[in-house]
Amino acid sequence: MQCPACGTQLPDQAKFCGACGHQFTGGGGAIAASAGGAVQSIDQVLAGPVELPPVGDLLKESWEITKPNLVPLLVGSILIGVVVSVLSMIPLAGLVAGPFYGGLLVMALRATEGKPIEIGHSFAGLKMFVPLLLVTLVVGLAVGIGSILLIIPGLYLAMATMYSTYLVIDREMEFMDAIKASVGVVNKSIVPHIVLLLVLGLVNFVGSIPCGLGLLVTGPLSMVAVALVYKRVFGIAGGGDKLI
Repeated sequence: MQCPACGTQLPDQAKFCGACGHQFTGGGGAIAASAGGAVQSIDQVLAGPVELPPVGDLLKESWEITKPNLVPLLVGSILIGVVVSVLSMIPLAGLVAGPFYGGLLVMALRATEGKPIEIGHSFAGLKMFVPLLLVTLVVGLAVGIGSILLIIPGLYLAMATMYSTYLVIDREMEFMDAIKASVGVVNKSIVPHIVLLLVLGLVNFVGSIPCGLGLLVTGPLSMVAVALVYKRVFGIAGGGDKLI
């Protein structure tokens, strides 16, 4: 079948378009709703205003979501951190770290929807190894070049591409389409995104003061906060659920 929004050819059983994010329902192809936010096509997201929730409310809601899920989020983060640290000691092996982090994003997205998460889900990203590898390599290269030329362009690119991996996982988008969509959305609300990342950076800085022990809480909290913002902006299409 063809996507009615962009014309991309899709499998008959497709639930949403990996090219534009159009979500299908039983018969009419209307945009579906996810808990807390409507799932919109990328064109719809870019056409409308991009509004982030107040940071204070976001942190409060993120904490309420993180509390019951702290153990799997924390243990999963530690496991992935150990794996990535080991890989970084092997020449060039560290380049494949991106797919490992993908599982943590799947867990965070599921947590925001009240779905159960398990420690084993932290490796779910490996099922999308190539797409996640491509998006993280391209984003990492762009941020690295931007940081070498001037620090500010590197920081901007890191912020502007922050939703890229989420879009690859959640909507199964091609990596360049996901990067473009992320940049387009962030560019529509640069100041709120700067405030968000500054606050999360401050939260994690405070968490690092007592010998880094606070990061055991602020790390998962920040992960959930970004996933929650993604949910508010794009809606969750559910692609990550296919990986577990």
